Amino acid sequence: MSQTGQHCHHHHPAAKRPALKDRPAEQALYDALLASLAHGDEALEQLALGSRFVAARAGGRVGLASTLGARPAPGDADLLAGYKGKPLEQCAKLLLTDNPFLASVGLAALNAAFDEPRQAAASGAEDWLAGLVKGKRVVVAGDFPFANRLAPLASELTVLELDDQVSAAPPAEWERILSSCQVAAITSTALLTRALAGLLNAAPQALRLAVGPSTPLSPALFQQGCQVLAGSWVEKPGPVMEAVEQGLPFKLIKKYGVRQIMWAQPGLDLERFINA
Repeated sequence: MSQTGQHCHHHHPAAKRPALKDRPAEQALYDALLASLAHGDEALEQLALGSRFVAARAGGRVGLASTLGARPAPGDADLLAGYKGKPLEQCAKLLLTDNPFLASVGLAALNAAFDEPRQAAASGAEDWLAGLVKGKRVVVAGDFPFANRLAPLASELTVLELDDQVSAAPPAEWERILSSCQVAAITSTALLTRALAGLLNAAPQALRLAVGPSTPLSPALFQQGCQVLAGSWVEKPGPVMEAVEQGLPFKLIKKYGVRQIMWAQPGLDLERFINA
């Protein structure tokens, strides 16, 4: 998890994604998300396309999504220009395309169609994850800069890196590792690699969290096996859209007006889990 590794992470070609027809659980997850949009009929007002993130703005809300290093293909910019003024629901369906950059734009549009949950607590993922992982067997799926700081607190911490070049554990072993952990913190960019449903389903016994700025604030994720959404809320649309266009990493984008929030499934007793 070195800093250099983090930097390079954004320059490898976008990962090849499995075909949706081969992943029925992922298709079901997307269908549930698309059916849950709170403002699907509102028009897309503006897109910010950066090298690390994309952002979609509608009705005072901004949805963010990582690009996972994907770059626009020739013609993508023209195609996207035609989406301005279209309903968010239509824009969000780009998430289903096989074009990695357009899928990121689709996820940003999907994220722009949700309100900030009233029950959400303001909290950086790292702070309260520290409490959750104490003495527990933890799996982190994705590239989280804070994973190495959690390691000394957990009884065991395994990182599943979606970029196979640097994964701590070979993908063939992921299911076994996930099936015995107590906490599974999964990057929401797994929605882009078509892996989120599979990762959630592999750890039914664990506390399952979707983590990162790409996290949809959708109650549908609770029905799909996720118990905590550790996402973010954009408080200053203009400055954040500009920061996205400049290609800044999230820790800098955040300073322009993004608040990190945590939303636990209604009825979930996190205190009891922490003290177990």
